[in-house]
Amino acid sequence: MMARFRIGSVFVVLLGLSLIHAQSSDRLYEGKTIAEWAELLKSKDVNERRAAAFSLFRSGAASAEAVAALSQALNDEDDAVRAYSVRSLGNAGKAAKPAIPAMIKLLGEGGGVRRSAATALAKVGPEVIPPLTKALSDANPSTRSGAAITLSLYGRDASSAGPALAKALSDDSFRVRRAAAQAITLVEPKPEDVLEALVQTLATDHDADVCRMAAVALGKLGKPALPAVLKALSSENADARYHAAASLRHMGKLGEPAVKQLIVMLRDEDVELRAVASMALGAIGNAAIPPLLESLQQGSKPVRVAAAQALGQVGAKQAVTPLIQALKDDDQELRRTAAIALGNIGPEAKSAVAPLIEALKDKNRGVREPATIALLRIGKASVPSLQKLLKENHEDAEVRVLGVVALGAIGRDAADAVPELIDTLKDKNADVRLYAARSLGRMGPLAKSAVKALQEAMKDEDANVRVAASEAIAQIRGLDNE
Repeated sequence: MMARFRIGSVFVVLLGLSLIHAQSSDRLYEGKTIAEWAELLKSKDVNERRAAAFSLFRSGAASAEAVAALSQALNDEDDAVRAYSVRSLGNAGKAAKPAIPAMIKLLGEGGGVRRSAATALAKVGPEVIPPLTKALSDANPSTRSGAAITLSLYGRDASSAGPALAKALSDDSFRVRRAAAQAITLVEPKPEDVLEALVQTLATDHDADVCRMAAVALGKLGKPALPAVLKALSSENADARYHAAASLRHMGKLGEPAVKQLIVMLRDEDVELRAVASMALGAIGNAAIPPLLESLQQGSKPVRVAAAQALGQVGAKQAVTPLIQALKDDDQELRRTAAIALGNIGPEAKSAVAPLIEALKDKNRGVREPATIALLRIGKASVPSLQKLLKENHEDAEVRVLGVVALGAIGRDAADAVPELIDTLKDKNADVRLYAARSLGRMGPLAKSAVKALQEAMKDEDANVRVAASEAIAQIRGLDNE
C-alpha cells in the first residue's frame, strides 16, 4: 500500500509540473505564444523580427523558452532586433548561459546594442564573470571596455577579475583604462591584485579621467595603499601629489598619518592642490581640526579659505568662533567659504546667527546666498534674528527676500515668525510678497492666522503672488500634499 502511495505521489507531482509547463507554453504574450514569437525571429520581414524581439523582451522570464532562437537573432543585420534579443536573453537569466559568448561579442558594437548587451549580461548571473574576465584581453577594444563595464555591474561578485582589470590599466585604449579603473572601485578586488598597477597608473597615465578613477580605487583599498599614498604626497610631481590627496578623500580616518603633509599642501600656489588637500583633511576628520584651526587663523588668504572649507566638511564646532571672524574678513571668498562652513556645522553654530544675519546684507551675492543657507541649516535658533530683520524692513529688497526664504525653509519651526510674514505680504516689492506667501504655506496649519491676509493677497496686482497666496491657503488648510 505504501509503495503504491509513493508512486501515486510522484505521478501527481510530475503531472502538476507538466500542466504548469503546458500552461506556460500556451500563454499568450502580445497575442502569440513564446514559440510563435521565436519562429517570427526568422521572418524575412524586419518589422516582424523587431516585433518578435520586442515581445519576447516584454515577456520577461518567459523568454527562457526561446533562448535558442534569441541566440541566433544576435546575428541579425538589424540593430533593434539584436538589441531586444540580447535584452530578452538577460531576462532569461541563467537559462541564457549557452548564449553568453554571443552576448559578449555584442559588447564590441556601438550605441544601444552595446548598452543592451552589458545590461543583459549583468542579469545572467555569476556564470558570466569568467568569460567576461577573459574578454578583457579581446582583440576589439570596445569589447574590452564593455567587459570591464559589465564586470563593474557585478560588484564584489566580480572581485576575482582583479588581476585582469589591473592588467587592463595599461591598455592602449584610454576607454579601456577608464572602464578598468572604474571597475576596480566597484568590484573591490584583493589589494595585492591591483595596488602596484594603480600606483603605476597614477605615476604614468596622462588621461585625467583614468587618473581620477584610479585615485578613487587606490583610496578604497584603504590601509594597504597608505604607504604608497604617503610617498606620492612627497613627490616633486604636482599631479602625483594631487592624486595622492584625492585618494585620501576615500580613506577617511585611515589617512590621519598624512595630516601634516596635507597642511603643507594647503600652502601650495596651485589652487587645485589646495582644494583637494582641503577635501582630504575634511574626510580625515577630528585629527585634522587643530592644524586646520591654526591655518584658518594664521595662514595666507588662500590657506585660510581652504582651511575654512575643510573645517566645514568636518563639521567642527570648535571652529565656529574663528569662522565668525572670517565672516568679517575683507576677502569675499573667505567670507563666502566661512558662511558655507557654518552652514555645514548646522545647529551647533547657533552663536553665528547674528553675524550671518549681517552677512545677508553683504555687498556680494556670493556671500549672501550661503549665509541664507547657513541660517536655515542652523534652524530654529535663527528665527528670532530673522524676525528682527523683517521688522527692520531693510532697504535692499534682496535682503528682505533672503530673510523670508530662510524662514520658509526652516518651515514649521519658524511658526513664531508668522506675524512678520503676514506684514511682509504688503511689501512694496513683488518678489518679497511672493516668497512671504510661499513661506506661510510651508508652515501649514501653524500659519492659520495668515489666511485672511493671504485671501487679500489673492487680489495682488502680481499674478505670481496671487497664485502663491492661493496655494498657501490650500497648504494651511491641509488641502495640499505639501
